[in-house]
Amino acid sequence: MSGSTRRRVLMCALTSVILLGPAVPGVADSAPTASQSTPSASPASPTSPRDDATDDPGTADLGVLVPTARITSVGDPLLTAGQDLEVRAEVMNPLDEPVTVSGISLLGQDWTPDTRSRVLRFLEGGPAALSLLQHIDEPRVIPAGESASFEFTVARDSLGWSDSFDEWGPRGIEIEADLDDGTQLTDRSIAIVSPGTELTPMPTGAVVPITRSAATLAAYPDLADTLESPEPGADSTTPPAVDPTAAGVAATDMSALEIPGVTIALDPSMLSRSSGSTGSAEAVEAAMDSFVQSPGTELLFTTWNDVDSQPLIHAGALDKVADAYARSETAAAETAARQGSKPRTDIAVLPAGADQETAAALTSLGVSGVILPDNDVPQDEYRYATASARTTLALEVDGEYSALPGLAVDSVSSAALSGVLTSSEEGAGEGARLTTSLDALDSRQLVLALSAVTYRERPSDSRAMLLSLDRAGLAYHGSSSGAPQGTENVADTLEALMNAPWVEPSTVSELMSLDPSDTSRMPLPLLNSSDAAMSQSQITSLQASLSAIENFANLSPTPALLIDPTREEIGRTSAIAWRASPDGRERQVNKIEGAAQALSTALQVRPSSTINIISQATELPIHVSNELAVPVGVVIQLDSHDNRLEQKGRVTVTLPPNQVSNVSIPVTARGSGNIQVVIRILDPTGHEIGTNRTLEIRVRADWENMGTLIIAIGLGVVLIFGVVKSLRRGRKRVPVDPAEYARARRESSHRSRQHKN
Repeated sequence: MSGSTRRRVLMCALTSVILLGPAVPGVADSAPTASQSTPSASPASPTSPRDDATDDPGTADLGVLVPTARITSVGDPLLTAGQDLEVRAEVMNPLDEPVTVSGISLLGQDWTPDTRSRVLRFLEGGPAALSLLQHIDEPRVIPAGESASFEFTVARDSLGWSDSFDEWGPRGIEIEADLDDGTQLTDRSIAIVSPGTELTPMPTGAVVPITRSAATLAAYPDLADTLESPEPGADSTTPPAVDPTAAGVAATDMSALEIPGVTIALDPSMLSRSSGSTGSAEAVEAAMDSFVQSPGTELLFTTWNDVDSQPLIHAGALDKVADAYARSETAAAETAARQGSKPRTDIAVLPAGADQETAAALTSLGVSGVILPDNDVPQDEYRYATASARTTLALEVDGEYSALPGLAVDSVSSAALSGVLTSSEEGAGEGARLTTSLDALDSRQLVLALSAVTYRERPSDSRAMLLSLDRAGLAYHGSSSGAPQGTENVADTLEALMNAPWVEPSTVSELMSLDPSDTSRMPLPLLNSSDAAMSQSQITSLQASLSAIENFANLSPTPALLIDPTREEIGRTSAIAWRASPDGRERQVNKIEGAAQALSTALQVRPSSTINIISQATELPIHVSNELAVPVGVVIQLDSHDNRLEQKGRVTVTLPPNQVSNVSIPVTARGSGNIQVVIRILDPTGHEIGTNRTLEIRVRADWENMGTLIIAIGLGVVLIFGVVKSLRRGRKRVPVDPAEYARARRESSHRSRQHKN
């Protein structure tokens, strides 16, 4: 790719703007005043290495379609002794009419760049002494919407590129395609001349963190949904579609990166066999087992969920970091028991902006070494040569001094590995250094060139070099797989680098065992922070949410069903990956906070109509709902400020899950009147939990006694009335004389006979 190309694109766009319409914001300010030719632009990688990176300003950004040219191959990564230079270029015509390439030339740099800045400046399009290597003078017509390939083969003898001790290394190459309208298209890349003499190799390694991306973390089910149907034995919930894909990517990455000198820093939570993720965990585990058996590789474990330790330490939550390290250590021990090799957990891969307080706190948790960007510990004075990656961090916290072994990641080479070309300007800040994206070819060749130049700076002084495909938050953020160029391209680059004759592939442990460099570096600041890291308010909110959910979970005989998924979700929300998406982290924090708030209404006293109490000792019937997915044991309490109604004793009940239960509260009533009482739900320790309810009570405690008296009086009256009536009827009946009775019957019989006659 070509920096002069970019300037020509801008000039062309500026000319079009002047002739055709209003200026595109920012174009006029950055356009150079030279060069009137229409350029090509080297295509950016499919995935931008960082959202705030300034990509190569191609034609799509300017809304103008122009023909472009690019170098698509330089042959083998290294040009070995006697090997011819083979270069392939492509000219693309996006127009709706054909264009004619009248001729195309291949040029090469006359000398080997001896500094990094000169290598970078060449790719940026800076001035360079170039000689014609070959010219193809055969006009070719490229139809509309098509492209044409051009191949160059330059005999090694005619190159004039020596592989001697003083001249081997990178050589810039450029193609110049002339169109019949006078336009010239250019592009640049780098060829590497392999040394023809035996060299003492330079220890070189690469760290590849394999963790979940912010996009994958955001795809997990909301905690509120998880708590509605918790599953026994599950310490996390895995989304059925997203996480298996992420696990598949992780497994593919590890399989592709079985390259000597590569160290993988794996988030051990990806091995968790939680519900729904067993197959995913097995895929990662199988790839991990294969990786550690590959010669010259090493496996590290990050903290569980790769939590962002720095903001937690600043917030006084060192216990959360300690828990993440403990879980990682447990996973490492389980791995060792299974495969016989224990991943290291005592090496911390720090995000950008580390500070002494964080480093010192990590040492208290057993960390014996750190990996951090070299921008965090720059050389304290100008040095011609690049410093060794192996260094020692001097720590001074609260008046206590200590030294911590460290490895400083080569940020410029790591950016190239990630597909980013950094500025050659010395002292440029991080934002200024992110200039353009590289395609896979230029990424590979630039990594090799920077490594070769680093060696050539001081060939008699072997210095360690460490590259890193950084996860979110470090100086150069990659995609979810950690490789903006794609795993295959990154593996190709690392394979070429580790096979270079001036390189000794080295793992992190091997680099840590080297003597530290005597190059003086600036100390870490005592305290530092990042706007992209978790804030104090977010940490406080997460802690409050956990406490609230624990209060409800502890009412259950199986509190882990609610606590474990909550802690796991909070751990995922604390991951370093969220530094790439602070807004996404804020949404996750809000979701967890909402899940905790939702539990506050999960237990509640249901509304009721006015309740009548007509006796002094009775039970007050109420309805209590439990919307939790687990049974809970609670205490029901009646609070009354009127002595006419009081609760007689403690009411302890177990509420079944997802049900409304009838609960009776024994009460003592006195007198008569309408009163209000508050029914509260308490935990066993007496703290209120759930939603209380105010009920209207109509107390008529004397009605029962009065009714009994009235009934008794009524019954007595009836009894007395019957007795009196019976007595009265008994006094009208007197005894009958037998003689009178006989006479009366005779007279009656006599009257009857007379009547018949």
